[in-house]
Amino acid sequence: MTRTLPLPLPLPYGPLTVLETIDTATGAVRYLVSARRLSGVFVFRPHLDRDVPVPSRVAVEYGDGPDDHHRPGDRVDRPSVHGIDLIGGTVIDPTTTEPLTRHDITVHRATGPLTSRPVPDRTAAYVAAVIDALRTHWQAQPGRDALMLAAARRSAHRRLHEVIRDELRPRRAQRDLLHAEIHHYERVVQHLHQLTDIPDTDEPGAAP
Repeated sequence: MTRTLPLPLPLPYGPLTVLETIDTATGAVRYLVSARRLSGVFVFRPHLDRDVPVPSRVAVEYGDGPDDHHRPGDRVDRPSVHGIDLIGGTVIDPTTTEPLTRHDITVHRATGPLTSRPVPDRTAAYVAAVIDALRTHWQAQPGRDALMLAAARRSAHRRLHEVIRDELRPRRAQRDLLHAEIHHYERVVQHLHQLTDIPDTDEPGAAP
């Protein structure tokens, strides 16, 4: 679903025109924006954590791509603000009640194939105002929970295997090793009790 809408920006920024495209299959929302000395694409995508079944935060990507598995520098239509092309993205809490500021987001420009640095404060403040306007609009959508759920379901199989492989199995192995060590030392304590007249307890204060 695609539609065009105007969004207000605070002073001293001018009006923001947005072409919004919603992908209900992935949960991503693409915003093609234009304003004074600003143009490009911001993609709002549910931020997936392996151990959070349904995401609550949103990843804001600077530029567009086929999915969320591409290098930031390869994205197309990356936002240009005050003549600066943005790279990367930032993660926000869409439910926050306070307006986003430049201190709440990450805004970088590329300095090389694998390097970047923060943009000037004035540019970052402008980007924060735009992202905040988009965040407010995104949060007001009645279908936002469905977008989060769509992303969660689409990635559930991959995250399930990652959690089992990287989190659950190593901890189970540690648990089994610890249980084996405890059993070993319980047997040592039991045998030592048999060699002494100390009561059969493993409390530290029991020994004379």
